[in-house]
Amino acid sequence: MATDVTAGGVFFMRTIVFIDGQHLFHRARRMWGGTDRNGGWRFRYPSYDAVSLAKGLAQLKPGRSLVETRFYTGVPTVDSKGIAKSWREFWLRKLDRMKSRGVIVYQGLARPNRQEKGVDVSIAIDLVEATYEKRYDIA
Repeated sequence: MATDVTAGGVFFMRTIVFIDGQHLFHRARRMWGGTDRNGGWRFRYPSYDAVSLAKGLAQLKPGRSLVETRFYTGVPTVDSKGIAKSWREFWLRKLDRMKSRGVIVYQGLARPNRQEKGVDVSIAIDLVEATYEKRYDIA
């Protein structure tokens, strides 16, 4: 159901991109990261640009117009020994930067064992809500 029409009569499909930040990072690292000479991961942190990724995905097919970029990730808590403090600070800075660029961010909880809480359910709820509100044609 295309709803946006340009002056030339071309229909644009309203597109929302939903990104699971941790899943994206770990999958990309497994596929393209490889290991360094010492056997450690070459890419140690998620340095991707969610805004550019969303724009690129929307432009894969002609006629898509990106209307929302939504990013979901668990942010680690800091335990009593200060473990995960640097990861927490990294994610908070990255999420603030995304918000300043118009990304809608969901910040869940990441436990010390890297298990996220609330991220997948939040993506599902937001997708159903956007569907019900007819805010997109392609997700």
